[in-house]
Amino acid sequence: MIVNKDRKLYKIGQLTRMLGITSRTLRYYDQTGVLPHVKRSTGGMRLFDDEDLDIIRRVRKIQAEGSMSLEQIRQLLYGDPVSASTAIVVTDGLSIKARTESLPVRVIPIHYSIDGQPFNGKIEALWATARQANKVPKMEGPTAAEIESIYRECIDSGYTQIYSIHSSGAFCDVAANAKLAAEKVKSNQINISVHDSRSVGTGLGGLVFQVAQAILSQEPFAQVESLITKHIPMANYVGMSTSVADLAIGLMGDSDSTIKQRQLLDQLLAFCPIYVVDAITGAIQINHALKSSSDGIERMADYVVREIEFRGKYANQIAISHAGMAIEADQLKALIYRHITDIPINIYDQPAPLSPFFGERSLGASVA
Repeated sequence: MIVNKDRKLYKIGQLTRMLGITSRTLRYYDQTGVLPHVKRSTGGMRLFDDEDLDIIRRVRKIQAEGSMSLEQIRQLLYGDPVSASTAIVVTDGLSIKARTESLPVRVIPIHYSIDGQPFNGKIEALWATARQANKVPKMEGPTAAEIESIYRECIDSGYTQIYSIHSSGAFCDVAANAKLAAEKVKSNQINISVHDSRSVGTGLGGLVFQVAQAILSQEPFAQVESLITKHIPMANYVGMSTSVADLAIGLMGDSDSTIKQRQLLDQLLAFCPIYVVDAITGAIQINHALKSSSDGIERMADYVVREIEFRGKYANQIAISHAGMAIEADQLKALIYRHITDIPINIYDQPAPLSPFFGERSLGASVA
């Protein structure tokens, strides 16, 4: 799951040597809010990234040029708090939404079709219908016009700040369409910031949850934007499908493939693929093809543990999602807990729109 090896997290001692300042100064910047969203390991150790470095350098430059207080500098960098009643997150159906149902989050639905016919049922019925039609289901992202309609509904409800955070462009064109929609409704009174999270599922959902929490804390716009840009490079997602054929057909978008063709591929490709979503490109990278799902679960657990170690043990939660693999999800949780005991692990249903990509039965995990 270590999908962006260029990420750097620095301990406080490393930063003091790099910048020539004291650890007490860094802690004070953190406490006063001049340096927001400082990451912490599970043991409470502060961890800093490259954006923190840039902010600290800006603060030091401002201090050297005048006599502004840290509160004045914080105001200069981030502006005034934003009322929680005027800001909202808009995301799409490839995001885990279980943790955001009571938060300021609007989810744009994702559509399915089977043999060109729209389908609106549950995931189990989706695949039953697909087998009956002998066609692989196809996911269709929302159009720019549909997203524009959602934006206008949010604006009519009194929202003036919209953080539009979406699944990787490697899966669908929702982020690109969101940018087109934002151009249609932007004005001096309405601000819409659109972001491609370069992730999906639990990876996208973790970011959406953090931004929604920042909104409830009435954080200024620039501070929330900093949160987003700091965490997108940390996005991570490791997944497992029970069939190479499911993954191949889903990612190639071959809606003309029949269920029988998929079954033939299952015999030819009777392996369990392990893949990650690359945090730089947002694309799928297949790392392993193993002989069984039990082997796959062990490999996924290893990825999660190594990801946490790579992050300096910075983690708020481990999120596991699944489609038709509840037992395997529990097994993955148990395997991770053999190595990691102080980070909560939550299990969610896989976003149904990911099913045409990853197959009828799949498992995913992210560190948030």
